[in-house]
Amino acid sequence: MTAGMVIVGSGVSYISAYLGYTTFSEVLPMAAVILGVGLILEGAVKQLSPALGEMESIVTIGWGVLILAIGIIGDLNTRGYPLAILLAAFVILLGAFAVLAALKMWTRRVSQTEKVKQ
Repeated sequence: MTAGMVIVGSGVSYISAYLGYTTFSEVLPMAAVILGVGLILEGAVKQLSPALGEMESIVTIGWGVLILAIGIIGDLNTRGYPLAILLAAFVILLGAFAVLAALKMWTRRVSQTEKVKQ
């Protein structure tokens, strides 16, 4: 499914560049944005009906947000925004991911400790 999203994203971004809506330097970042959105949607679908042995939906959503952010940074960089500011925003996003991951692990530990006490 992910390969299909990459192919569709690449095709859509290439066609929009060919028609003149964007430039050809924005094809790869736009494909990354479309892939990121697709992964976020895939993670939401996984949340509704998780399969046994499959990675958690939050991991898929996290990768989707990360790829989406990389695509947006690449697109803004091709439009002339300063790379230093974009990289600082990306580092802030990574820090937010680290905090969310720590909170998720902390809540698991708290719930496991409560089960042991009972």
